[in-house]
Amino acid sequence: MCEEKARLVEEHHRFSLEYSHAIRELNRARRTVNRAEYERLRSIADDAKAKSEAAGVAVKRHVAEHGC
Repeated sequence: MCEEKARLVEEHHRFSLEYSHAIRELNRARRTVNRAEYERLRSIADDAKAKSEAAGVAVKRHVAEHGC
C-alpha cells in the first residue's frame, strides 16, 4: 500500500470514528437536553458525517487514479 493511500485510509477511519461518536452523543442527549443544545450536537454530527464522506471519496479517487 502506498503512503498516500495509507494516510487517506487513516484519515477516513478517524473521521468515521468522529462521526460515530457524534451520533452516539446526539442519541444519548436526545431526551435530556434543550432544543438549542440538541441542534448544536446535530450540527457537530452533520459536520463529522460530511468529513467522513469526503475522506471516503478521497480514498476512492486516489485508488482510481493511482491503481493502488
